[in-house]
Amino acid sequence: MTVDQPACGAVFRPARSFDIVPVPKRGHRVIRHFLGAALLAAAMPATAQTAFTIDPGGAVPPTEIIARPRNPIVLLEARAPRAVTLQGDVDPGLARRAAVNPSLPLARGAVLIALDASSTYCTPASPRGLGTAGPCLVDADRNGTFDAILKVGFNAYDASTLLITSKGKIEGLKPGKPMPLPAPIPYARADYRAGQSAVVRLEWQSDYKADAPPHTVVRAQFWLDGSAKFTGQGVRSAPAQVTFAGRPVPVVVGNVTLTLLGFDPSGAIRVRIESVAPGRAVPFGFTPAPRIVYIGY
Repeated sequence: MTVDQPACGAVFRPARSFDIVPVPKRGHRVIRHFLGAALLAAAMPATAQTAFTIDPGGAVPPTEIIARPRNPIVLLEARAPRAVTLQGDVDPGLARRAAVNPSLPLARGAVLIALDASSTYCTPASPRGLGTAGPCLVDADRNGTFDAILKVGFNAYDASTLLITSKGKIEGLKPGKPMPLPAPIPYARADYRAGQSAVVRLEWQSDYKADAPPHTVVRAQFWLDGSAKFTGQGVRSAPAQVTFAGRPVPVVVGNVTLTLLGFDPSGAIRVRIESVAPGRAVPFGFTPAPRIVYIGY
């Protein structure tokens, strides 16, 4: 048995060819290039990394789990590893400039979640037009009070950080320029579990073939995936790659320990979850959405 841990975000997937989508403008087509395709551009590496605390999303089955191809093994919960409670009110005008959601006001008692490893804390990002945005407060000198506010916004191609949204998703965003607050606003530490959660899937992939000769070694890969649908972005942990030669194989993916038991003839994987270490932060990498290239002819 061998185990390999590639760089964060470098998830193995079979190559996918172009999707060619007709568009209304006569004589043109949109060629959308996906990661892993060999044409038009090389595969793009992860450009941002953010750690999230992973917890069970409920009771983890103590018995064998059978997951069919393209189906996750189990669903888990991700949260920012730190949270704070606001101890004052933010000027409403500044809050609006930072795209505050009226249902998540920057008022005393609001719970803010950490933006990566910095001393910046945000409300969960909310839908804004065709994208996502929200306000963050900055404690530049880390003295326990916020002294600036900024806006983070959805960025499909050039995100510098990851943030959980009010819809329970993880998206790539980019912070704007900080604006000073009229007066410092204190905050208090809170349990990270008070913050917004997002669904993370324990995904897998293998090259198992039912008609392979006996004793064929099977390669398998496991990773935690928080990619949100319809954004084109990839949000994934570093994958764990193993080989299976007929005997149970231990696998560690982030803070999840499992045992690979085998495969059934349909190609479904058989595993057993041994443990999910609570409260442990796991780094996630961000892969940009595929760019759209217009080709006229």
